[in-house]
Amino acid sequence: MFSAFEAGKDRIVSQDVQSPSNYYVAGRYRAHALPASPLTSQSRRRLGSVSRRLSHVAPEDVPEDDERTWLLVGLRPGPQQVHRWLNAWWRRWAILVLVPCLIIWIWCALPFPVSDPYGTSKVNDQQAAQDEDDLPVDVNFYFFLLIYFGLYQAGALVWITSLFGLYRLNWWPQRLGGKISYAFMWMSALAVGLLLHHLDAFGIRRRQDEQRPKKGHHNPTEDPDWGRKTLWVSLAFLTMSMPALACFIKLRSDRRMSYRHSLTDMQRTFLERQLTRRIPKSYIRFLWFCLSLIVALVSLILGQGYATVFLNTLPHQSLDGAAYVWTWIITVQILSSAVGYILEYQVRSRALLFVFRYYFLLVYYVFYRTLFARLRSPDQYALIQLLSSIWIITFYPIALSKPAYRSLQWLVGYERSYEEHQEIMGHSLYLRNLAENVTALGFLGWLTILHFGPNSDVYPFFKFDSSDNDPFHYTYSLTAIATLLIWATELASSFAARQICRWIYAVDITNMGLNCLREFPELTICLVWTSVHVMSDILLFLVKLNFR
Repeated sequence: MFSAFEAGKDRIVSQDVQSPSNYYVAGRYRAHALPASPLTSQSRRRLGSVSRRLSHVAPEDVPEDDERTWLLVGLRPGPQQVHRWLNAWWRRWAILVLVPCLIIWIWCALPFPVSDPYGTSKVNDQQAAQDEDDLPVDVNFYFFLLIYFGLYQAGALVWITSLFGLYRLNWWPQRLGGKISYAFMWMSALAVGLLLHHLDAFGIRRRQDEQRPKKGHHNPTEDPDWGRKTLWVSLAFLTMSMPALACFIKLRSDRRMSYRHSLTDMQRTFLERQLTRRIPKSYIRFLWFCLSLIVALVSLILGQGYATVFLNTLPHQSLDGAAYVWTWIITVQILSSAVGYILEYQVRSRALLFVFRYYFLLVYYVFYRTLFARLRSPDQYALIQLLSSIWIITFYPIALSKPAYRSLQWLVGYERSYEEHQEIMGHSLYLRNLAENVTALGFLGWLTILHFGPNSDVYPFFKFDSSDNDPFHYTYSLTAIATLLIWATELASSFAARQICRWIYAVDITNMGLNCLREFPELTICLVWTSVHVMSDILLFLVKLNFR
């Protein structure tokens, strides 16, 4: 992951980018067109025939991996290792679904040291802590900073580094190297967080002390928890943007934003003024890439704001819940379409486009499932899932049809061939199924851990304490059973959509997704860290931070 990209050492070979199959570029600063590799070019030229059956790539067709340590294989696997992972369904399910969920479960299960908010004694008995329900327990700040937030920030930086790896660009200074730069960035974020906390730069602790009431007089609307979490989330996102800023400064210092080729005396006489105003396309691509990162990070902040509005306006009727869910769907689709346009037409990176499609599906599903913990009745579960299942079964078969393809050509001037259009829609359905499985399994895991585990007081959202007399008040059993039923319905609707696509269009959705993962070996690990980052973000938003 932290190995440097050197000019001339890539597997990418320069080709003519005029043909549709060579439209995408590798994405690094000195980008090249994608090669007609034996692993993917044949499936691109004959997609219709290949997708009629499951793809099987012979081991001898896969480039040999270098002898590396298990850590390097795990962070940046080679083509042969990725082929072994993807060759069996249970291996790829374990890597793409189970591994990110295990990381999240271990992270959120680490017990927080907490104290009595009305005194100085440690809270050792969970029942005693539940009796003191007027104020949330005080969380040990240094545990939060070094362990909880530290691990969250470490995973976020690994995810950003994997994105730059797909772009084929080093974000760290060459003199420092990747490992030292990564450690410096991580420790700097923790140092800034420590400084802001002790200096109380935004007055959060002062307002908390002023508003700390006597027992029995707690007003939830005056809780400074929202401002504190906003501070830490903003610090995390600022740290994640530092690699892009470091690259920007480095490229500016190297004058990559201007024409740098040496000119003859004759060229300098007539062309120097015109060429000095020219901005290389590679530099413009990098700026578009940075913009896509900003939009992706902003989408998580919007999701947190959306969840706050949803939770502050409880309870909701069935139609209200459906309206909230579909509003969130539309919001995510708009952001995903904007980033997709940037990556497809400006950055022209097929691997990054694949990752960010998955990212926005995760953002949608992780908030979608978390809000299910506050739906008021089984009717809401049934209505929302019915609409979602109908959408999946009808939309993708229609979108793969030639009339839909011709409509896109007529309405927006769609420039892709019909085979490439099928591949785009196939990737979308494959990633949607993957996001459904990851978020469903992850949610069920942390729902159980945080409800029964030692951190239930730090995550009151999952305690399901309710004082009203509603027959469908929030309970663990209702949420878990409903989530299992929804997951089963999603699996059934996805299977039906895949079979319809196979029967009508002879398109194998699974094969399309796996071909892209085989083409870019780093893509598999990047998807894992994408899942980890998005799921950890919602848990950071839901933790109850109350520092003494």
